[in-house]
Amino acid sequence: MNRAPYVRMKDYDHEDVEAELRADRTLVIIANILASIGVFAVLMFAIAIVAQVPESWLSWIVLALGGV
Repeated sequence: MNRAPYVRMKDYDHEDVEAELRADRTLVIIANILASIGVFAVLMFAIAIVAQVPESWLSWIVLALGGV
């Protein structure tokens, strides 16, 4: 599947295009990992705050959304 239709093989060396696409995939993977860690940290922070309130219905919602 051609993800970049503007890239033509006759204009670029095959190895250059392959290296460029590989670098982009690496950045996407790193960005996804950082985003996952950020979402996890926000959920843990919200759980820590809401868990301090005794018998709160909101704490059950946050715990359910956090998958705990």
